[in-house]
Amino acid sequence: MFSSQQMRPPPATPVRRRAGWVVPVVVVAAGLALGALAGATLLWRSAPPPAAAAPSASSRSDTAAPDLGAPAPSVTPTGRPTAVPKPAVRVGPMTPLSAAAAAAALRAAGSSPYGEVRQAVQWTDRNGRNLLVATRHVDATGADGTATAATIRVVHLAHLESRPTTLRVMTDPSGPPCEFDFVSDVTPDYFVAGDLDRDGYAEVSVAWSTSCLSEADRSRAKVALLSNGRKYILRGYGWPYGMPDGPGNWAETSIDQVEPAGQWPPGFRSAAENVFIKLYH
Repeated sequence: MFSSQQMRPPPATPVRRRAGWVVPVVVVAAGLALGALAGATLLWRSAPPPAAAAPSASSRSDTAAPDLGAPAPSVTPTGRPTAVPKPAVRVGPMTPLSAAAAAAALRAAGSSPYGEVRQAVQWTDRNGRNLLVATRHVDATGADGTATAATIRVVHLAHLESRPTTLRVMTDPSGPPCEFDFVSDVTPDYFVAGDLDRDGYAEVSVAWSTSCLSEADRSRAKVALLSNGRKYILRGYGWPYGMPDGPGNWAETSIDQVEPAGQWPPGFRSAAENVFIKLYH
């Protein structure tokens, strides 16, 4: 089962594959015009970072993160308060981190990586300094030592410069040990990151896929888009390393679940779909 916890923020103080086939897990879909990504950056990574260490957890209520940085209203000579426009807050550059650096940042924030760090990025926005880390923990191995079950965990921390707060934890176990060719991993090669709706909070995507197959087939894939503790996710099927060569009636990449089911903020769904298609088509 897939679980996701959202955390309460503090006050405003100041990624050709091996023998088997993988099932992608992503929360981002197709058909994205570049215009829809105004304010967003598409980032490429060539390989996942090195390994790191142990587990951790957190929890947050569904309350939205605090709105930081708005000045107090001024008062006119007549005593009436005058609305002061909220200052523009620019999202800082997205900086990929090595596994070792990500593990160190997690520990400094009172947490620790759950298994091997597979993707990590940091940035600044209205929540101060942020960190997103995606890890893979091997839950079971076969007689030859290869993984037969694993858990993907994604953690989003904010306010690292002052009072580290967990805004979101997503945990996705693969299930019982797989008797066939098993793959479960983060797909860090391409993701979207930036302020899509220009509200001062960054949107960052993370994708992963899982498969337990005896023959060539699509993987179960997911792409999630996180924004200030909120989660938007796409689930479907695709080919993490491209469709097989040669003749065959190969199934197309598809998205079969969209969460939340209602309307997403402008640009969010198209950005997520673009990532899903880019990674799993």
